[in-house]
Amino acid sequence: MYRVIIILCLIATPVSSAEQPTPQQIAQSRADWIVQHNYRWHPSFKIGTGPKFWLWDHVKFEGLGFGESGAVWKRMGTCRPKRRGMRLVGDAYASNERMSCRVRLWK
Repeated sequence: MYRVIIILCLIATPVSSAEQPTPQQIAQSRADWIVQHNYRWHPSFKIGTGPKFWLWDHVKFEGLGFGESGAVWKRMGTCRPKRRGMRLVGDAYASNERMSCRVRLWK
């Protein structure tokens, strides 16, 4: 009887927030990856945080902006969704000696 209760409690326990990345963490990890690999396009949708990460489980639109090294991130434009009602959930910036990148995620 107690085994059944323990198993049901384990199954019903919600996933902790430490296991689920926030959209801001996702945006920052994608920006860091782009700059690290000198990549100038949308990275694979599996690039993010965690081994079984999939971007579209967390957001609906990604906008990227690129600039020269040390570019001012607030002036770096990105694509914006045409669909109304979407809200910005993550905005990240990364830079190195070769390039700068801004990633904005919308939901």
